Amino acid sequence: MSQGPFPSALKDQLEHVLKTTTLAKQSAGIAVKHPNDEGTSEASRAEVTATATSTSVTSIDEIKKALESGAQKISTECTKLALLFSKPPLPSSDECGAVTSEIESAVTFLAATYSLLSPSSHGMTLKTEFQHAAERVLGGLNMLVSALLRNGSSSSSSLQGTGSVWESCTAMSKVSKDNISAALKVFINQLHLLRDVQSQVDEVVSNNGCSALEDDLEEEDDLEEKDDEKTTATQWSPEEKYFVQPSLRLLKITLDVTEILSRLIVTKGNPEDLDEILKIDTMVTNVKKLSPLYVSY
Repeated sequence: MSQGPFPSALKDQLEHVLKTTTLAKQSAGIAVKHPNDEGTSEASRAEVTATATSTSVTSIDEIKKALESGAQKISTECTKLALLFSKPPLPSSDECGAVTSEIESAVTFLAATYSLLSPSSHGMTLKTEFQHAAERVLGGLNMLVSALLRNGSSSSSSLQGTGSVWESCTAMSKVSKDNISAALKVFINQLHLLRDVQSQVDEVVSNNGCSALEDDLEEEDDLEEKDDEKTTATQWSPEEKYFVQPSLRLLKITLDVTEILSRLIVTKGNPEDLDEILKIDTMVTNVKKLSPLYVSY
């Protein structure tokens, strides 16, 4: 069944949600402004600032609850929006406008509450975790609205878009309770990566420079070609072997130090000590540099 042309009023309302989300993200510092993006409007910045100023939350517990509340509000209103577009006919501009207005208010509230987070008071590691969660929430919202703009009344696009919003909003409730917990997550992730590297290096050492996968492939080649030159070529040279053991010892020391730091911040760390917050953030920055995935820009 054809749903007819997409009314310009509905299109303008949905596109305004996308613009509001982009400007709110930039105003609050949730997303870095891209050179090709429109400039952050003074009105948007003023709205976010005014909302942040009017709120009475100050502690990290209050900010966390407010962010969770904002995310839940976005989830609820997005569900209403998806239901409006779930089947023909398209909603009226009044119906759509009532919901998009609530979504925009929730987006502004979320951005304003996020702007209350202070790296010096609450920790940069914790703020970064909240930033990623907020980006997911607003990204899920954008995906839903963009799908509605493309497809109009479509149950499949509405369901998929709503599911993405629900998932991202649920993630907000799983953000760490303080900077120590946020730092511990980073340390644990780095430990997993480092242990994986250690396991792979140990495997290559036991195979004289070849991984198990390479050995399997080479055995198949040997059966077919009766040629072991390829295996010899991939094995380590004496010079390479010279650096293996020192490298393994360095990796082991890195693992041990990271584990010790993890235990120390849990047993000795004080999430309300401003000096410790700065020190923990510095440790997190340095531990991230140990990751095999670390890229220096």
